[in-house]
Amino acid sequence: MVLVLCGHDPGASRKVKEIPGTDRTVIELMSDYQFVNRGGDGFIRLLTFENGKLINKTYSPTLNQYNAFADDIDDFTLDISLKNAERTISTKSFTAGSITENKLGTATAASGSTALIKTSAEIAGWYVKASLGEKTVTSEVFGFTANPALQPKQVIAHVGENFTTGMNFTWTTAEDAATKVILRAENSDKDITVNGSSSLGAGSKYFHNVTVNGLTPDTAYTYCVGDGSNMVSGTFRTAPSSESKDSFKFVYLADTQISNSANAKAAGAVFREVMGITDSAFTFIAGDVTDNGNSEEQYELLFQNGGLAGNAGEELFLSKALAVVRGNHDNDAFNGHINAPDIADENTYSFDYGPAKFIMLNLEHKSAEERTAQEIFLREEVKKAKASEQWTIVAFHKSIYTGASHIVDSDVIDARKYWSPIFAELDIDFVMQGHDHVYARGFVNGSGENASPETTGEKVNRPQNAPLYMVGGHSGGLKWYNQVPYTVSEGDPLTPNYTFLDRNSTDDGSAAKKEQNYIEVTVSNTELRADVYMFKYDTDLDTVTTEKYLYDTITVKRNVSASSNIQVENIKWHKGEKIRVPVTASAIESLGRLYAEFSYDDNLLSYAGVESAAFDSLAANGDTNGLIKMDAISAKGIKASEKTVVAYLLFNLKEEPKEGALTTVSISNMEAKDAAVTGTPATIPVYGVSGTLEFINRSLGDVNDDNKVNGVDALMLLQHIVNLRELSEEDLSVSDMNNDGAWDTADVLAILNTSVQ
Repeated sequence: MVLVLCGHDPGASRKVKEIPGTDRTVIELMSDYQFVNRGGDGFIRLLTFENGKLINKTYSPTLNQYNAFADDIDDFTLDISLKNAERTISTKSFTAGSITENKLGTATAASGSTALIKTSAEIAGWYVKASLGEKTVTSEVFGFTANPALQPKQVIAHVGENFTTGMNFTWTTAEDAATKVILRAENSDKDITVNGSSSLGAGSKYFHNVTVNGLTPDTAYTYCVGDGSNMVSGTFRTAPSSESKDSFKFVYLADTQISNSANAKAAGAVFREVMGITDSAFTFIAGDVTDNGNSEEQYELLFQNGGLAGNAGEELFLSKALAVVRGNHDNDAFNGHINAPDIADENTYSFDYGPAKFIMLNLEHKSAEERTAQEIFLREEVKKAKASEQWTIVAFHKSIYTGASHIVDSDVIDARKYWSPIFAELDIDFVMQGHDHVYARGFVNGSGENASPETTGEKVNRPQNAPLYMVGGHSGGLKWYNQVPYTVSEGDPLTPNYTFLDRNSTDDGSAAKKEQNYIEVTVSNTELRADVYMFKYDTDLDTVTTEKYLYDTITVKRNVSASSNIQVENIKWHKGEKIRVPVTASAIESLGRLYAEFSYDDNLLSYAGVESAAFDSLAANGDTNGLIKMDAISAKGIKASEKTVVAYLLFNLKEEPKEGALTTVSISNMEAKDAAVTGTPATIPVYGVSGTLEFINRSLGDVNDDNKVNGVDALMLLQHIVNLRELSEEDLSVSDMNNDGAWDTADVLAILNTSVQ
């Protein structure tokens, strides 16, 4: 900046300021003639820049007169530098294009007319050489504006057959185009490109499907869908494996059921609220996505909601993974917009998310063969979940235990008779339902009775063989149901007057209030909490008339010890390092004594000891048969709500391992006891998780693989960080000095510190 012009204060003045530490100056000029006769007499300033000078003249065309004030105030010349200052601009990356002679075509046109060239080539930009006689002019390089007919719309990323490693993508275009997804994991510079297929579908649109597998668990991804030129981007995060006991949150919606532009606004208001829950892992919809599963107009409104929310549906589905179950108003294909996995039956699938297993059923399929297939699938998945000590969460659309009028529909009674005893027998934890446009919950046993579970403070102790049934309310604006009188038919596992429920929104007038709601569900290894929020979006006034409020909350607590674990962690060993394998504990309240036996490959490793700062006393020995026996005691008891290191197993190498070789350190026998102050310490049920040891035959920090760690390695990593050098995956594997999954200046400094030592 070299010149500042201002007014406001009557009069005229000037100041030349020097910038400290530089040879630069800034000229400040102030002038205001409003107090001169007749509001200024038309005086203006004329500024001329010439040969490094600023020449100021003050003149009134009204009076044909120079200078409103004194001559030295209104008539002056100052030095001014108008040279461009040298600047250095840095960036981590940039993209550069080069002009080539890849001619797309030639066209001849008369002056004033249009020259047209058509091409099917995949190109990022274009320029023109225009010739007239002997004179040729070359234009600048122009980019392409996306072709609206090829621009992806209605993009959904639905969980795949394995949410930890896969996703299913769908979108539409007005005209047919190539189908591809380009993904990139966080902290990676590598793109993954997967091609799919397209077909002509509803509304004369082209529907695109891509199934992606082989992703990294518990990893955030950005993605682009389209044909390579016309693209739309979004984000999602893959689920952690079933071994993870970290807590997470998801959002539970029921019956968005969009039928027209009015209630689309209400659903959009819900979507907008959900968008604000930034720590949600995914969104679940309990069926009836639209009112007519064959109506493409209604699906348009699912994405473009209108009203205050605008395109909230489109934004939500681009930013979070989606999981749905089929409702009676949906069709199995969701009109081509949602690609839910078909494992045991259409839209019947499961996925792990750390401490929970979700099992999605399709109760719209109710033939004997379909039910049998789904029951077998359910039993298999529950068995896996129980073995991993996961929460079992079952979801379907038509609510078999609910608080409104659908309670005695014939198909609901039929489903209840079949499924309720099975859910109770399998000791399912949580059942998520939709359909009845009411919020309701209750712990119901196999006879249809309220289990009346015990509570600890404000938390409910999970009863045995009595799942928590919940109906998710209404996340749209179409309709609300009320209670009806009913009688219980023979063989129906149900009690009269909705007495199986602990909470029913119809008791609070939900059918008259006509409020929207959504549910935040937070799951940890020991607790499951549901927070139910309601608000009122008036579709006639197009505004929120009742602000969001917490309507209900429930926390279910399960036996901590039943899901505690002792785990051998997965580690990578680098050449020159000591082999220290961490042993961790998690979800343990008071670990007083731990006896454990660890098995290892004694052809590759030799036992070197056990270290622990967590226990007061430790006895350990290793034999020649690949077995370590450890007996550790803590008088006060170790509390490990989150994963905590309790010991390190130490090994030496017997022989040089092959690069990338893997070996397993297993827990072969274990017993844990609590730290009871009096009496005999109780045994704590725990389960063991084995770990892998991967060998990398390069020293940590040896980026250039010269068997040295010095400043050269630090410089190479720094050059990679600023995109001046490309390092291989092998080079990067020894560059992450602090093992945080990223390569940054902290790793550069760590390499330098290692080289000094």
